[in-house]
Amino acid sequence: LSAPTIVNNSVKPSAANNNSIFNITAAITDNFNVNSTIAEVQKPDATKENLTMNKSSGDIYSGTFNATANGTFFVIIYANDSVNNRVQSSTFNFTVDTTKPLITTINYTPSSADAIDPNVSINVSVTVTDNVLVDTVLILYRKESDSIWTNTTASNVSSLYWGNFTPNSEANWSFAVWANDTSGNVNISANTTINVTFDFTWNVTPVELGVIGGVKGTNNVILGNITINNSGDFTMNFTLSKKSSLYINQ
Repeated sequence: LSAPTIVNNSVKPSAANNNSIFNITAAITDNFNVNSTIAEVQKPDATKENLTMNKSSGDIYSGTFNATANGTFFVIIYANDSVNNRVQSSTFNFTVDTTKPLITTINYTPSSADAIDPNVSINVSVTVTDNVLVDTVLILYRKESDSIWTNTTASNVSSLYWGNFTPNSEANWSFAVWANDTSGNVNISANTTINVTFDFTWNVTPVELGVIGGVKGTNNVILGNITINNSGDFTMNFTLSKKSSLYINQ
Protein backbone atom coordinates (compact mmCIF):
# COMPACT_ATOMS: atom_id res chain seq x y z
CA LEU A 1 0.00 0.00 0.00
CA SER A 2 1.29 3.46 -0.90
CA ALA A 3 1.03 6.72 1.01
CA PRO A 4 -1.73 9.26 0.28
CA THR A 5 -1.13 11.95 -2.34
CA ILE A 6 -1.64 15.68 -1.73
CA VAL A 7 -2.17 18.02 -4.69
CA ASN A 8 -3.64 21.46 -5.37
CA ASN A 9 -2.91 22.72 -1.85
CA SER A 10 -3.86 26.38 -1.52
CA VAL A 11 -4.99 29.10 0.86
CA LYS A 12 -7.48 31.88 0.13
CA PRO A 13 -7.12 34.75 0.35
CA SER A 14 -3.36 34.77 -0.08
CA ALA A 15 -3.20 38.10 1.81
CA ALA A 16 -5.66 39.91 4.05
CA ASN A 17 -5.77 42.27 7.01
CA ASN A 18 -5.86 41.41 10.70
CA ASN A 19 -8.47 39.01 12.16
CA SER A 20 -9.22 37.57 8.73
CA ILE A 21 -10.37 34.00 8.09
CA PHE A 22 -8.13 31.99 5.73
CA ASN A 23 -9.44 28.86 4.02
CA ILE A 24 -6.82 26.12 3.58
CA THR A 25 -7.67 23.37 1.04
CA ALA A 26 -6.07 20.42 -0.72
CA ALA A 27 -7.05 17.42 -2.83
CA ILE A 28 -6.01 14.28 -0.93
CA THR A 29 -6.40 10.73 -2.25
CA ASP A 30 -5.31 7.25 -1.14
CA ASN A 31 -5.59 3.82 -2.70
CA PHE A 32 -7.03 2.50 0.56
CA ASN A 33 -8.50 5.10 2.89
CA VAL A 34 -7.47 8.58 4.07
CA ASN A 35 -7.54 8.47 7.85
CA SER A 36 -6.60 11.98 9.00
CA THR A 37 -5.37 15.31 7.59
CA ILE A 38 -3.76 18.12 9.54
CA ALA A 39 -2.55 21.57 8.44
CA GLU A 40 0.43 22.73 10.47
CA VAL A 41 0.50 26.56 10.52
CA GLN A 42 3.70 28.31 11.56
CA LYS A 43 3.00 31.83 12.80
CA PRO A 44 5.24 34.88 12.32
CA ASP A 45 6.68 34.36 15.85
CA ALA A 46 7.71 30.79 14.80
CA THR A 47 5.14 29.08 17.06
CA LYS A 48 3.03 26.40 15.39
CA GLU A 49 -0.63 25.46 15.49
CA ASN A 50 -2.26 22.31 14.09
CA LEU A 51 -5.55 22.60 12.26
CA THR A 52 -7.72 19.55 11.55
CA MET A 53 -8.90 19.46 7.93
CA ASN A 54 -12.23 17.82 7.10
CA LYS A 55 -13.48 16.33 3.87
CA SER A 56 -15.77 18.87 2.20
CA SER A 57 -16.55 17.33 -1.21
CA GLY A 58 -15.03 14.63 -3.38
CA ASP A 59 -11.31 14.46 -2.59
CA ILE A 60 -11.19 18.02 -1.22
CA TYR A 61 -10.23 18.59 2.41
CA SER A 62 -10.41 22.01 4.01
CA GLY A 63 -10.08 23.95 7.24
CA THR A 64 -10.23 27.58 8.32
CA PHE A 65 -7.65 29.54 10.26
CA ASN A 66 -8.23 32.86 12.06
CA ALA A 67 -5.03 34.90 11.78
CA THR A 68 -4.54 37.59 14.43
CA ALA A 69 -0.86 38.48 13.99
CA ASN A 70 0.81 40.62 11.35
CA GLY A 71 3.27 38.86 9.06
CA THR A 72 3.75 35.73 6.94
CA PHE A 73 2.31 32.32 7.92
CA PHE A 74 3.75 29.05 6.55
CA VAL A 75 1.60 25.95 6.03
CA ILE A 76 2.39 22.22 5.63
CA ILE A 77 -0.40 19.68 5.19
CA TYR A 78 0.08 16.18 6.65
CA ALA A 79 -2.08 13.16 5.72
CA ASN A 80 -2.04 9.50 6.69
CA ASP A 81 -4.11 6.49 5.76
CA SER A 82 -5.63 3.64 7.75
CA VAL A 83 -2.41 1.62 7.64
CA ASN A 84 -0.36 4.58 8.86
CA ASN A 85 1.29 5.58 5.59
CA ARG A 86 2.11 9.25 5.96
CA VAL A 87 2.82 12.10 3.52
CA GLN A 88 3.34 15.86 3.74
CA SER A 89 2.82 18.64 1.23
CA SER A 90 5.27 21.26 0.10
CA THR A 91 5.31 24.46 2.18
CA PHE A 92 3.05 27.30 1.09
CA ASN A 93 2.17 30.57 2.79
CA PHE A 94 -0.25 33.44 3.31
CA THR A 95 0.22 36.96 4.67
CA VAL A 96 -1.56 39.09 7.24
CA ASP A 97 -1.01 42.70 6.28
CA THR A 98 -2.19 45.72 8.28
CA THR A 99 -0.14 48.37 6.46
CA LYS A 100 -2.09 50.94 4.45
CA PRO A 101 -0.93 51.98 0.98
CA LEU A 102 1.37 55.02 1.02
CA ILE A 103 0.07 58.05 -0.92
CA THR A 104 2.68 60.68 -1.83
CA THR A 105 3.50 63.41 -4.36
CA ILE A 106 0.07 64.60 -5.47
CA ASN A 107 0.25 67.05 -8.40
CA TYR A 108 -2.40 68.56 -10.66
CA THR A 109 -2.49 70.54 -13.90
CA PRO A 110 -3.48 73.15 -14.77
CA SER A 111 -2.57 74.68 -11.43
CA SER A 112 -2.68 78.44 -12.08
CA ALA A 113 -5.78 80.50 -11.28
CA ASP A 114 -5.82 81.88 -14.82
CA ALA A 115 -6.06 78.39 -16.35
CA ILE A 116 -8.54 76.75 -13.94
CA ASP A 117 -12.00 77.44 -15.36
CA PRO A 118 -15.33 75.62 -15.51
CA ASN A 119 -15.33 72.70 -18.00
CA VAL A 120 -11.53 72.52 -18.02
CA SER A 121 -10.20 69.04 -17.07
CA ILE A 122 -7.99 68.83 -13.99
CA ASN A 123 -5.30 66.18 -14.47
CA VAL A 124 -4.16 64.58 -11.20
CA SER A 125 -1.01 62.47 -10.74
CA VAL A 126 0.02 60.66 -7.56
CA THR A 127 2.54 58.10 -6.34
CA VAL A 128 1.01 55.11 -4.49
CA THR A 129 3.05 52.22 -3.07
CA ASP A 130 2.31 49.28 -0.77
CA ASN A 131 4.31 46.63 1.11
CA VAL A 132 2.24 43.86 -0.55
CA LEU A 133 0.34 45.05 -3.64
CA VAL A 134 -1.77 48.09 -4.54
CA ASP A 135 -5.24 47.06 -5.71
CA THR A 136 -7.21 50.17 -6.76
CA VAL A 137 -6.60 53.94 -6.78
CA LEU A 138 -9.49 56.38 -7.15
CA ILE A 139 -9.61 60.14 -7.68
CA LEU A 140 -12.46 61.48 -5.52
CA TYR A 141 -13.90 64.92 -6.35
CA ARG A 142 -16.85 67.13 -5.50
CA LYS A 143 -18.01 70.73 -5.39
CA GLU A 144 -17.25 71.91 -1.86
CA SER A 145 -20.93 72.57 -1.13
CA ASP A 146 -21.89 68.99 -2.09
CA SER A 147 -21.88 66.10 0.39
CA ILE A 148 -21.42 63.26 -2.10
CA TRP A 149 -18.07 62.40 -3.71
CA THR A 150 -17.81 61.31 -7.33
CA ASN A 151 -14.86 59.09 -8.26
CA THR A 152 -12.86 58.02 -11.28
CA THR A 153 -10.42 55.09 -11.42
CA ALA A 154 -6.78 56.09 -11.88
CA SER A 155 -4.53 54.42 -14.46
CA ASN A 156 -0.92 53.61 -13.68
CA VAL A 157 2.54 52.70 -14.82
CA SER A 158 4.34 51.10 -11.88
CA SER A 159 3.69 53.30 -8.80
CA LEU A 160 2.66 56.45 -10.73
CA TYR A 161 -1.12 56.82 -11.02
CA TRP A 162 -3.10 59.45 -12.90
CA GLY A 163 -6.70 60.44 -13.55
CA ASN A 164 -8.78 63.53 -14.27
CA PHE A 165 -12.06 65.23 -13.51
CA THR A 166 -13.88 68.21 -14.99
CA PRO A 167 -15.49 70.86 -12.72
CA ASN A 168 -18.65 72.02 -14.47
CA SER A 169 -19.40 75.24 -12.56
CA GLU A 170 -17.81 78.16 -10.78
CA ALA A 171 -17.13 77.16 -7.15
CA ASN A 172 -14.49 75.81 -4.82
CA TRP A 173 -13.88 72.16 -5.75
CA SER A 174 -12.08 69.54 -3.66
CA PHE A 175 -10.36 66.33 -4.68
CA ALA A 176 -8.60 63.52 -2.80
CA VAL A 177 -6.88 60.21 -3.56
CA TRP A 178 -8.33 56.90 -2.26
CA ALA A 179 -6.24 53.72 -2.40
CA ASN A 180 -6.55 50.15 -1.15
CA ASP A 181 -4.31 47.09 -1.32
CA THR A 182 -5.01 43.42 -2.01
CA SER A 183 -5.18 42.82 1.77
CA GLY A 184 -8.12 45.20 2.15
CA ASN A 185 -6.26 48.07 3.82
CA VAL A 186 -7.48 51.56 2.78
CA ASN A 187 -5.85 54.99 2.84
CA ILE A 188 -7.24 58.39 1.81
CA SER A 189 -5.20 61.54 1.24
CA ALA A 190 -6.01 64.97 2.61
CA ASN A 191 -8.32 67.10 0.46
CA THR A 192 -6.91 69.54 -2.07
CA THR A 193 -9.16 72.53 -2.77
CA ILE A 194 -9.05 74.59 -5.96
CA ASN A 195 -10.99 77.71 -6.93
CA VAL A 196 -12.74 77.25 -10.26
CA THR A 197 -13.88 80.57 -11.72
CA PHE A 198 -13.82 82.69 -14.83
CA ASP A 199 -11.41 85.53 -14.16
CA PHE A 200 -10.52 89.09 -15.13
CA THR A 201 -6.73 89.20 -15.26
CA TRP A 202 -4.19 91.15 -17.26
CA ASN A 203 -0.62 92.38 -17.08
CA VAL A 204 1.23 95.42 -18.35
CA THR A 205 4.81 95.48 -19.65
CA PRO A 206 6.75 97.49 -18.67
CA VAL A 207 5.29 98.51 -15.32
CA GLU A 208 6.78 102.01 -15.70
CA LEU A 209 8.62 103.82 -18.47
CA GLY A 210 11.10 105.67 -16.32
CA VAL A 211 12.47 109.15 -17.12
CA ILE A 212 12.12 110.22 -20.75
CA GLY A 213 14.13 113.13 -22.20
CA GLY A 214 13.31 115.37 -25.14
CA VAL A 215 14.32 118.58 -26.89
CA LYS A 216 12.30 121.72 -26.11
CA GLY A 217 10.24 122.78 -29.06
CA THR A 218 9.98 119.25 -30.50
CA ASN A 219 6.38 118.31 -31.20
CA ASN A 220 6.67 114.52 -30.85
CA VAL A 221 8.69 112.54 -28.29
CA ILE A 222 8.61 108.71 -28.25
CA LEU A 223 7.98 107.62 -24.68
CA GLY A 224 8.36 103.85 -25.31
CA ASN A 225 6.17 100.82 -26.02
CA ILE A 226 3.50 99.51 -23.64
CA THR A 227 2.14 95.94 -23.99
CA ILE A 228 -1.13 94.98 -22.29
CA ASN A 229 -1.87 91.24 -22.20
CA ASN A 230 -5.42 90.11 -21.44
CA SER A 231 -4.91 86.75 -19.67
CA GLY A 232 -8.48 86.48 -18.40
CA ASP A 233 -11.59 84.84 -19.78
CA PHE A 234 -13.50 87.91 -20.99
CA THR A 235 -13.03 90.58 -23.66
CA MET A 236 -11.73 93.74 -22.00
CA ASN A 237 -11.31 97.36 -23.08
CA PHE A 238 -8.34 99.36 -21.81
CA THR A 239 -8.08 103.16 -21.62
CA LEU A 240 -4.68 104.87 -21.50
CA SER A 241 -4.40 108.32 -19.94
CA LYS A 242 -1.41 110.59 -19.58
CA LYS A 243 0.08 112.34 -16.65
CA SER A 244 3.03 114.52 -17.51
CA SER A 245 5.53 116.67 -15.70
CA LEU A 246 7.87 119.15 -17.37
CA TYR A 247 11.33 119.80 -16.03
CA ILE A 248 13.55 122.38 -17.78
CA ASN A 249 17.27 121.97 -17.51
CA GLN A 250 18.94 125.29 -18.35
